Amino acid sequence: MAVFAGENLSMADIQMSFPLLALQSRGGIDGLAHIARWTQRIEQRPAWQRAIERGGPFTLPGA
Repeated sequence: MAVFAGENLSMADIQMSFPLLALQSRGGIDGLAHIARWTQRIEQRPAWQRAIERGGPFTLPGA
């Protein structure tokens, strides 16, 4: 899985998930298929799914 800093998930991916998901919620990644695929892969990760199950879905301010 290609991610921000190579082939393995890193802190860069965690840091970038929040601004990119905020941008996505506002339609800001329309036309950026590679970013849309990245956000889908992040949200499909088992750890992401567990976090949502435990903490509930989150909403971004202004979304």
